[in-house]
Amino acid sequence: MKQLLKQCAEWLSGHSDDKEALELSRKICNKLHMEEGFFTVSVVSRDDLLSQGYDGNAVDDRTMERIASSMCKAHTESGEYWLSLKNACANENVPLLNEAYVKPLNNIAV
Repeated sequence: MKQLLKQCAEWLSGHSDDKEALELSRKICNKLHMEEGFFTVSVVSRDDLLSQGYDGNAVDDRTMERIASSMCKAHTESGEYWLSLKNACANENVPLLNEAYVKPLNNIAV
């Protein structure tokens, strides 16, 4: 079933001129990620590029994937991801594990 949903999402995302198809593709992808225990932190879109003064319509999907990958690396390697995660958990009152179970991630103290 997951493979079929992935294929549907890929087909729908190929119809970039159809906003409903793109929205449905996004929903399918989000659902698949959530079912695997992953949750979307952020996404980047051509509109995001446009909002920053770049021609997002001139960018192909492979370039968008490289931009997203670069942003992901910068976000996680700088430690901002882990700090944001720690702050979000604290704001939501997520209980901390016993310190013996806590492992430092990317040399960021938790």
